[in-house]
Amino acid sequence: MSATQAKLENRLARAEAERDRYRGLFDSLGQGYCELELIRDASGRAVDQRYIELNPAFERFFGVPAAQARGRTASEIFPGLEGLWTEAFDRVARTGQAERLEYPVASLNRWFEVFAYPAGGDRAYALYEDVTVRKRTELALRESEERQTFLLRLADTLRPLSDSSRIKAEAMRALGEHLHLSRAQYYEADDSGEYFEAGGGYADGVPASAGRGLMNQFGPHVKEAFNLGKTVAVADVARDPRVSAAELEAYDAIGLRAFVGIPLVKDGRWVGAIGLHHCAAHEWTKTEIALAEEVAERTWDAVERGRTEQALRESEARLAAAFESVPAGVAVIGLDGKVVIGNSDYLRFLPSGIIPSRDPAHKGLWQAWDAQGRPLAPQDFPGARALRGERVVPGQEMVYRGEDGRERWTNVATTPTRDAAGNVTGCVSVISDITESKAAEAALRESEERLRRFGEASQDVLWIRSIDTLQWTYLTPAFERIYGITREEALTGDNYRNWVGLIEPEDRAQADDAIRKVLAGEHVTFDYRIRRPSDGEVRWLRNTDFPIRDAAGRIVLIGGIGQDITRAREAEERQNILLAELQHRVRNILAVLRSIVSRSDDGERSTSDYVQHLQGRISALARTQALLTRSAGAGVDLEEMIRDELVVQAAQQSQFTLKGPAIELSPKAAEVLTLAVHELATNATKYGAFSRADGHLMVRWRGEAREGGNWLVLHWKEHGVPIVDAVPRRRGFGAELISRRIPYDLSGTGSFDLKPGGLESLIEFPLRPGDSILQTSGVSR
Repeated sequence: MSATQAKLENRLARAEAERDRYRGLFDSLGQGYCELELIRDASGRAVDQRYIELNPAFERFFGVPAAQARGRTASEIFPGLEGLWTEAFDRVARTGQAERLEYPVASLNRWFEVFAYPAGGDRAYALYEDVTVRKRTELALRESEERQTFLLRLADTLRPLSDSSRIKAEAMRALGEHLHLSRAQYYEADDSGEYFEAGGGYADGVPASAGRGLMNQFGPHVKEAFNLGKTVAVADVARDPRVSAAELEAYDAIGLRAFVGIPLVKDGRWVGAIGLHHCAAHEWTKTEIALAEEVAERTWDAVERGRTEQALRESEARLAAAFESVPAGVAVIGLDGKVVIGNSDYLRFLPSGIIPSRDPAHKGLWQAWDAQGRPLAPQDFPGARALRGERVVPGQEMVYRGEDGRERWTNVATTPTRDAAGNVTGCVSVISDITESKAAEAALRESEERLRRFGEASQDVLWIRSIDTLQWTYLTPAFERIYGITREEALTGDNYRNWVGLIEPEDRAQADDAIRKVLAGEHVTFDYRIRRPSDGEVRWLRNTDFPIRDAAGRIVLIGGIGQDITRAREAEERQNILLAELQHRVRNILAVLRSIVSRSDDGERSTSDYVQHLQGRISALARTQALLTRSAGAGVDLEEMIRDELVVQAAQQSQFTLKGPAIELSPKAAEVLTLAVHELATNATKYGAFSRADGHLMVRWRGEAREGGNWLVLHWKEHGVPIVDAVPRRRGFGAELISRRIPYDLSGTGSFDLKPGGLESLIEFPLRPGDSILQTSGVSR
């Protein structure tokens, strides 16, 4: 095999492996994928699409094997597919812009989210995701919201009505308009159940139902379902095999093609029904049927309520005026549990005029619990107990849920009435509405809970004390973190004395005096120190204390907020130290500058020479201070300090060589040595190595152990300066600085010698910690 052939086969193998890798990725995609090509008619309009490539997920989503779908058109695979899919893919192909689509496929009864991308020409790529569950959830939520809105609106409409005819008509009108029905009708059955009477109804474009009718005329299956209490739903009577020709004529006579019949069964027999009618075929949804069933029951309840209220109004008219003067619900109840007479406050809790234990239709509106929190059965409600001869005073707390769904808290007290023989003839019942007081109690509990949560989240200590004993009645968890003891320990015994005992003795009188001022009605803020028992640490606290008053303005409690200000105090102290340090540094730097100014004027220099020397020395001092202030209290790198000075003086960096280990100078040593190096470098610039193109400076240093410590040995040597006679022979500032200040300030030695070839200097001193010469002992640290 030739080398070329081997290379080709190797490349082919790699390509096959790469293709297999991408095929594996393609097949493992969780989303459905396809590549499709649009099919256009003679006019160029996209009318279909052909599937070019598909992955296994596409097969899972659409139930069509990829092998069967590949190469076929969408209309072949999904007959009746919505045209909006082709329109969307055509739009992506024409514009070259990707789109996100969310469309249904009715034949599959599913929704899909699709990201479509242009693939060039009439081709496109599509990624599919089945979003049917989400869409159905959204639809269910929307239908639920619409249902609740409708039922609330219906309740508001029916609540003020008492006339049964108006209740039926309004309920059917609301239902018919909401469901877009041709007709909605309320029916009442006679005692035999064979006939019905059309009551209130709604009609849109068809004749309204009226009068009396025979159940069998619409088919025995409807009557049979009604007797069993079952709803009947027919999408198309013309296609229902149960409907005979005669029955179909009866449906046609009233313009009915699709209907739902919902029976109202009470006490085991159907007493009425409502009918939903469409004049065309209609597929009834579960949502429509469930809503209609709910409306049927609500309408029945409203009709019955209206009838009962009418009877109650007739009864109330006899002696209602006497009861109306009582500021509570008061009624006389008969042995049958019905209100014989009652005022309006009482009857608003018993719209049926019957006590809950005797009213199966309304007993669910009342709830009560025994002392152990167990629900009371209706036979143990106050009215039932009184009719058994028991006296329920001061009363039983009960919750009443009205027709509007709102709950009211009540206290129901009852006492039996007896005849001359002692037999129970009924009872007197008093219902007091205690909703507001219950709400106030709940609000108080909620307020206390909010305070508790706030206190637990607060970083400061919140507390409340009794004004009589000064004992804490409330203390937040932050106390433990700040004071270093648990709240249980702090609240043990006389906790006011315990608190004072934690305060530093010098601050106790101030703290006690502040509490006395708060008791007198003042708002007080004061700082004090405590010593934590857990670790002995002293912490600064700031208390803001204040009186708590009742509605009448009387002080009933005192409260306070304790804030840990230890860090703030420490920061303040550090600031004061820094301010004092700054003041001392300014004074000392002025003293140093005075010395430099004085020593620079030797009487032999011109004014310009004097200014130049002075500026250079001040600049050297400034550079050292810049190095020192990069990190307060830190030392200065020796090589960095020398290099900074030489770079300023030398014409180019090749004129000097620095060699030595890394050594850190104390602030004091750095300031003295910087001035020395500056003087040496200035001399080199004027007369020495830096004044000649072939001149060179070598600076070497090393650390050396001497006298039980480490010393710095620094050697300055210039080369290539042949005429040393041109160098001034007078003893200047630099020579004096090296020979005198290094021994004085650094306890070392320094020499300054002019030799053939250039200047040579040797500086030696111990490496000891030392503050800046600009600092003084007058500042405490």
